[in-house]
Amino acid sequence: MKYRDPNDFSDSNFKTINIQTNDRAPIIIGLIMVKNQEVKIVKTIKLIKNICDKIIVVDTGSTDNTVKNIQNEFPDVIIRKIKWIENYSLMRNKCLSFIRKGDWVFCVDSDEYLDSNLSYEVLHQFVYNIDSKYPGYDIACTVKQNLSSLGSFVRSKRIFKKTDTIYYFGYVHEELRSKNAKQNLKIDTDIVFNNTGTSVEDINKFSKAERYSKLLLKNIELEPNNPRWISLVTPDYIELGLISNSKYQEQLEKNIFKNINNKVFLKENIRSGPYLKYLLEQFCLLMISKQNWKIVKECADFADSIFPYDVNFVMYNLSTFFSYVESTSQLYLNEIISRYSNVNETEVDEESQGSEEALSALLVRLFILTHNYDKAREIYLNIKDPMIKDALILDSKILE
Repeated sequence: MKYRDPNDFSDSNFKTINIQTNDRAPIIIGLIMVKNQEVKIVKTIKLIKNICDKIIVVDTGSTDNTVKNIQNEFPDVIIRKIKWIENYSLMRNKCLSFIRKGDWVFCVDSDEYLDSNLSYEVLHQFVYNIDSKYPGYDIACTVKQNLSSLGSFVRSKRIFKKTDTIYYFGYVHEELRSKNAKQNLKIDTDIVFNNTGTSVEDINKFSKAERYSKLLLKNIELEPNNPRWISLVTPDYIELGLISNSKYQEQLEKNIFKNINNKVFLKENIRSGPYLKYLLEQFCLLMISKQNWKIVKECADFADSIFPYDVNFVMYNLSTFFSYVESTSQLYLNEIISRYSNVNETEVDEESQGSEEALSALLVRLFILTHNYDKAREIYLNIKDPMIKDALILDSKILE
């Protein structure tokens, strides 16, 4: 296991844990909140059982065999039951009430699996090390949470010490917060969780799209100036009719630009903060949906200058390039078609001295660039000149 200590400026890379004996071993509780996960819950528990001192599963109203399967497979796992209320932070805080103050929490969702070769000794040594180094701090350690169906990941706070000042906030996408403003710390680890909850099956099973969207809007009502909530809104909300196109753009611009009347992508006019990258990504996506390629390029260029290792902004910039190529190709294509649609073929052949098939080759490529593959294939098949055919050998692969 490795971790990255943000307070150690001598080394920003992940560090390896040194195993030592100590006489003050921390207690680590595996905490899982669950509802109707009769298949997944067994694997979830199995993968963390040997690294935690005990596991508490909080069932929030399962109507399937979730509880029965846990009891059959893991008789020593503690099961608590609470009634579900549509407020994730409220439910998470109720789960925390089952943890003793001073114990450490290893929080896992019921639809995700630990994907790291982690031992009991290493995890406990890590917790002991940071607890000793930062006494009195609220420490939250992140894991790399792979979103299996999306092919991406987020960093999520999953390992932390139960204190009087640590709590969850948010109807959905709940975040772990601390009332200890001067003494709280986030430490990144290389622990990996694979989350399966973003699959189409799970999204439909739990009606996540509509539920989560409505709950996120409640977060925004509570904290309209919190950029995190705005960064989590996507253009899908517009399609669901939960927010207007203009309102969404207004919210993004308000959280990106210092001067809303001067929307220029200059460093001195952009708000800084941990969610800026995500706000810029969403703004690019919104402008792409509007095909406002000029603004997409301006936003992507600026974002790339401050987040040079985020390939998303390179991708958005390439989107503007490909849009330009496609639109320009269509203009040339329209011009050529208009110019030669009503001319005498004999005159064209005579004046071009039989080389007009070279233009046909370019037409093939223009039709491919504008995604008119049937027309490109038709012209390609009518080309007789073998040299021109050879020049189009790569294009022909696309048309097969």
